[in-house]
Amino acid sequence: EAFGGIAAEVSERTYCDYHELTGKYKNGYFVLLDGIEDPFNFGYVLRTLYTAGVDGIFLPERNFLSAASTVIRSSAGASELMDIAVYKNAEELLTFLKEQNIYIVATSKTVHSSDISKTSFKRPLCIVIGGEKRGINKTVSQYADKTVSIVYPRDTGISLSASSAAAIIAYEVANKLSNAGKAEVRRR
Repeated sequence: EAFGGIAAEVSERTYCDYHELTGKYKNGYFVLLDGIEDPFNFGYVLRTLYTAGVDGIFLPERNFLSAASTVIRSSAGASELMDIAVYKNAEELLTFLKEQNIYIVATSKTVHSSDISKTSFKRPLCIVIGGEKRGINKTVSQYADKTVSIVYPRDTGISLSASSAAAIIAYEVANKLSNAGKAEVRRR
């Protein structure tokens, strides 16, 4: 049986400018992905962030086009739905976010990090999630207003995969933002 016409019309994936993205979501919940290199992990993380209600992603300039089909499949199509802004210079982006009064929270297991489950969050917010191998770039972490980490019930020296950690972080923050919004409505 032949198909009687066009099944889908598609175009090349376009990314927006971070000025445009923050303008679109004045009170946004953003995530900066720093160091996630595997296209499968990248897709899984995008799917998780999209379902957790993240408004937009800041992504360092990198060519995922060669692996676009992998990213689309592993993200279950969320990569096509999520607003993604690509940046060339992390310091310029982070300086801009601070100028926009967007609270920046890094995720890293350090002696100065707070337990994410005991931390409150408010919008506008940008969570920085690093890759499995290198974590967050030191330059990026210097701009953080706060650093949080996932406290493991068992100290094994093993860290979670980027997609597992992103899921815990994204939903913990989403729940806290939701509860903060409900408390704000009750106070009025």
